[in-house]
Amino acid sequence: MKAKRTHEYHAVIREALCQEWDPLGVGDDCAGEYDGYAPGILKLLIAGKSKVQLADHFWRLETHEMGITADRRRIERFVDHLLEMFPELGS
Repeated sequence: MKAKRTHEYHAVIREALCQEWDPLGVGDDCAGEYDGYAPGILKLLIAGKSKVQLADHFWRLETHEMGITADRRRIERFVDHLLEMFPELGS
């Protein structure tokens, strides 16, 4: 994948993490908060990981890395949205 395209995907993922996922509730002050997660999420999408595998990844991020209580249904809704945003990945 070309670097420019990868950068574009990272930007879209970062925005979705801030605007839609945001488990810490930082809202508009989210700049940089979740940026480090975008490359790993893109790799999972490119690898064609399933909804369950993606949801497990977000579950681990929330419970293990952030140390917060996770809501599986909310995570699954967000993963559904991510998969809808990037239907061309992982095909």
